[in-house]
Amino acid sequence: MPCLRYFFLLFACLVLGACSTTSLVTSANMTPDYPDIITVERGGFTPEGIEYDHLNQRFLLGSFIEGKVFALSASGELSTVVDDPAVNAIIGIEVEEDRQRILAAIADPGVFAGQSNGFARAGIFDLTTGARLALVSLDEAYLDAPQDTRFFPNDLVADIPGNIYVTDSFAVVVYKIDTQGNASVFVRRDQFPENQSINGIISHPDGYLLIAGSGTGVLYKADTRNPENFSIVGLPEKYPGIDGMVWDSKGNLVMTSTGRTVVLESRDNWASAQVVATAPQGAASTVARVGDNMYVIYPHFADQEPPSIEKVFFINE
Repeated sequence: MPCLRYFFLLFACLVLGACSTTSLVTSANMTPDYPDIITVERGGFTPEGIEYDHLNQRFLLGSFIEGKVFALSASGELSTVVDDPAVNAIIGIEVEEDRQRILAAIADPGVFAGQSNGFARAGIFDLTTGARLALVSLDEAYLDAPQDTRFFPNDLVADIPGNIYVTDSFAVVVYKIDTQGNASVFVRRDQFPENQSINGIISHPDGYLLIAGSGTGVLYKADTRNPENFSIVGLPEKYPGIDGMVWDSKGNLVMTSTGRTVVLESRDNWASAQVVATAPQGAASTVARVGDNMYVIYPHFADQEPPSIEKVFFINE
């Protein structure tokens, strides 16, 4: 159906902006030896977000179409972890192993078809059972939002104390949910210099956030203690379509962008960064760390083909 295909292409433009056998492990500190490519058993559910749950040794996928979180086995089989009737569509997900919870950015698909202005919510679920722990309305916290504001929560992350930060690609703000469950606007729309779409977000243990400017191809840095302390990270070039981000085992930033996955290193607390490795990629959206390896997901936004998860092989710069 042409209209449905157009809908998914719009969605893809936003979120992308841009074999060995599995072995058993005997230690919780080890990870299974996954195949280089895992093809999911079916398509049609559009998993934009991917995380790896080291506690339970499984990939987790968030479904934009079905509004569920699935666990994925090494052979491509899906099993449902989160199935909540109040959840319309899940975009980004985050695993908090220390608090044993799954965080999910929850959106309204109708915003793409012009059926509504959308909404912004964050769900918090038990990592093992998938039971809902909290469902937080974020758009209601944007008290001075212009009347025509559209909402599309995209990615989220928790800091060490347990505060949650959520990017909104359409409203172009970052929300904060404090440890008591109170929501507020943390980074305002007018703080983003070029006022374009934002996407991925990641927290640094030293007390700041890195935010992906998917429309501008830059990274923004915001202090979690004072969001007015806000700056652009100096990069060697722009990376259009920055989406998923994760820290590697060396403390470098791995991020997906249009056409490639990039590894960045900073020696000045992320005032600036340098490229240390890259890998070509197709239409991958987000990235997950599995031990020392990185896997990206190919969601198949515009068709019904089964998604795949693929190991990234980097070339050092």
